[in-house]
Amino acid sequence: MTNELRKYFANTRFIRFLVAGLLVLTAGLGQSQQTVLYRNAEIDFTNLVKEYDQGLYGRCIRSADKYMELYKDPVFEQFTLEAELLKLKAGLRTGSPGSIDQVFAFSEDTRPDPVSEQAILLIGEDKYDRREYEDAIKYLSMVDGSALRPEERSSLNFKLGYVLFVRKEFDRAAELFDETREIRDKYYYPSNYYFGMTQYFKGNYPEAIRSFERVAPSTFYKDYIPYYITQIYFSTKDYQKVIGYGNQAINTPSVLNKTEIRQLIGQAYFETGDYAAAIPHLEFVEKESAKLRTDDFYQLGMAYYHTGQFKEAIPVLGQIRNETGVKAHYANYYLAQCYLKTGDKISARNSLMNASHMEDVPSLAIESTFHYGRLSAEAGDDVEAIRVLQTIPSSAPQYADAQTTLAGILTNTNDYNLAIEQLEAMKSLSPALKGAYQKVCLYRAEQLIQEGKQLKPLCFLTSHLLNQLIKVLRPGPTSGRGKPLTIAATITKV
Repeated sequence: MTNELRKYFANTRFIRFLVAGLLVLTAGLGQSQQTVLYRNAEIDFTNLVKEYDQGLYGRCIRSADKYMELYKDPVFEQFTLEAELLKLKAGLRTGSPGSIDQVFAFSEDTRPDPVSEQAILLIGEDKYDRREYEDAIKYLSMVDGSALRPEERSSLNFKLGYVLFVRKEFDRAAELFDETREIRDKYYYPSNYYFGMTQYFKGNYPEAIRSFERVAPSTFYKDYIPYYITQIYFSTKDYQKVIGYGNQAINTPSVLNKTEIRQLIGQAYFETGDYAAAIPHLEFVEKESAKLRTDDFYQLGMAYYHTGQFKEAIPVLGQIRNETGVKAHYANYYLAQCYLKTGDKISARNSLMNASHMEDVPSLAIESTFHYGRLSAEAGDDVEAIRVLQTIPSSAPQYADAQTTLAGILTNTNDYNLAIEQLEAMKSLSPALKGAYQKVCLYRAEQLIQEGKQLKPLCFLTSHLLNQLIKVLRPGPTSGRGKPLTIAATITKV
């Protein structure tokens, strides 16, 4: 028998034909005659299979009709049955009208012969091959798998499992893959691979790894596995295994998804605080990826920051400064620190302003507000500095420093009127601001005296009284209700 026929009948009921042939021989047919007839049927059927395999579906259909017409003798029943199946299969491939109805009719005519289920399987497999998965589920679900041979049953379970996997019905898919993954046929590796994937997506990582390890000898799947195993180690925060297994995997030339594996390795180094080791992997990801995530920019930028590479960190963190979320909030804050380290206070102030307006990390917003106010004061923008520093709540760790900074701004200003207005507009004054209020009142009074201007509403303040006023302002006068006195009240008291 030719190799093509042997291959074909590995998936048909050729054994049944042989049995039928032997029965006919024992009935008295001449052996030499049967040999000639069998040889012709075999050759013709082999040619029929070749036509189908070559995609010559129209010719295959016509040849099948001629075959069934030529070999009507009962001894060729199994051949003609397989020829009709091949004709139906070719009809499905061509998409000819009524081909599905013809298969169902054939299935009904041949019941309860197992070939009836084979026919329905043909429809499901055709829809599967066309990636018409909804129809594939419909027809494959009609097949009684118990009537099929083992490899046909494996095909049914795998293909139905796969289309359910595509629909993310992982529980049902896993049950079907599990039916097949112990059978050492051509579906052994695919079934174990996709069973492992169902467990991966369900979060059953130990079972997923066991299934992936079964697939490791497969020349087709072995190069897909390392990424998923590395991802599992990362998902379980086993960063040392990510680093160890991942570095070993990327040194294998044929392994796929190396960029993604290096991304996981870089993240693992980052999470363990080994920023210097993280940088080469994160840089590789930045270079090789068409699109980067917020996390990618953040981790590379922060790795640069923690290793003192502030100039390198600036453009990377700047990529996410206008985004939202926790990472973007921290990026703005540390971007400001990088600008300060490189001497660019203007850009630092702008980044701190951005961070002060963000709400993702409230404590970081307050800290950013404090530093923004401090830099505003350094830049000579006292009005803005006073405005923002007042917003820091008394419960914040930066409150005392903010009050001290405010006091320093108000007492060092040349615009004492503005300072007095700002202080008197405040709802309450901290001890530091009470002292600042007393000082600016004194400075304004002294300024007016030096300018020879009258003090309103009091106009009799002299240098002698000014000296007395200095003594009164230590530790600082208050009204009977504990409220700081205005300059007028202070002078009146003197």
